[in-house]
Amino acid sequence: MRTHFINRLKAFIKSLKALVLYAFYDDDEHAIDELKKSLELDPNNVPNLILLGKILMNAESYQEGIDTLKHALQYLPDNDHSTCGVLAYIAYGYGELKKLNEAVTYYTEALHRWFKDSKDSHEFTRIDVIYNLGRIYLQKAHYLDAKKIYLFGLDSHDEEARLHFGAGIACYELGEYENASSHLETTIALDPLLAKDRTMKKLRHEIKSKARNS
Repeated sequence: MRTHFINRLKAFIKSLKALVLYAFYDDDEHAIDELKKSLELDPNNVPNLILLGKILMNAESYQEGIDTLKHALQYLPDNDHSTCGVLAYIAYGYGELKKLNEAVTYYTEALHRWFKDSKDSHEFTRIDVIYNLGRIYLQKAHYLDAKKIYLFGLDSHDEEARLHFGAGIACYELGEYENASSHLETTIALDPLLAKDRTMKKLRHEIKSKARNS
């Protein structure tokens, strides 16, 4: 019993050191090392597993981050609010690895969890998940799915410029140029800086050209 307590105390100290290294010194490498040592002493410590997974993602060690976060999921109750963020991080990792089907699966599951408890994590919000899921659909050239998820998000968050931008891209790819133009102009009205975006400039130019030629 005493040895177990001492090990957990040592693990806590190492995890605290890791948090300081990560948050205040931007030292991912040594933070990861301290967390791995902490987990050797307390292997199923969920907060440490989640923190390690996130830092690994930040260090672009996506597959190791995914595996670590999946390990954490095994010990999280279904009603734990942090589950949403963990699922979203896993989806993000798969997206960075270009494993788009897996990214869709985990973003969709994260979105379903948000429907149930209606709370955002500190790193990902429900809108982040909707936007990222739509972005993955665009990468997969599933334009109708992208349009549907963006419009779904806009039902309750009509002021989100990035959702209008995504919807505009999807509508353009579907040949719905009037709808695309409407979403793109709304995007600029909400966030004027996006008028300088390369994709925005290209789409607006092409829509105007098509309008002149029709």
